[in-house]
Amino acid sequence: MSWFLFWVTAYVVLVLDVTGPSLWSIGQITPHCVLILAVFIGLMASPATVVWAFLFLGVLVDLNAGLADGIDLIGPSILAYLTGAYVVLQMRAMVFRESLAALAVMVFAVGTFVELVTVAVLFIRSIPWIPGESIPNWNASEQLVRSFFELIYSSIAALPIGFVLLRTVPAWGFQTNLRAERRR
Repeated sequence: MSWFLFWVTAYVVLVLDVTGPSLWSIGQITPHCVLILAVFIGLMASPATVVWAFLFLGVLVDLNAGLADGIDLIGPSILAYLTGAYVVLQMRAMVFRESLAALAVMVFAVGTFVELVTVAVLFIRSIPWIPGESIPNWNASEQLVRSFFELIYSSIAALPIGFVLLRTVPAWGFQTNLRAERRR
């Protein structure tokens, strides 16, 4: 995989996530463009590359959340995205990798695990007898409901973003042999 193209694309989707609330939000619901990129890489790349890419994207999401919400907490999204890497590696054999519909469904499925792990880690951190400051104005049930609608929106947004990403597959230089698998 071309890591240069990965970092450029990660920067672009991170900018889309940061500017999303002003560009294409519906109320407080915005799509997770970084998740769409992660699932795209999860469908196309080798397993080791998938794990590293998800790890790097999890760090970017944690850094972005810390800047946006005033939370200096690195870790929840990293753990969540590593869980997402495991899920996508287990599920990708069941879908046609170069399909927009498969990408949208996988964004919802993988995103469900990512959001559940993130909320679980933040919930555990908010328990009073665990050291650390609690997150102001944070409620696990409200976050889960919001995450559900964000995942639906992300799955819909995966169609146009995935269309662009799937057109650039040759430039990525993935090491999987998709054409040989298609002939079988």
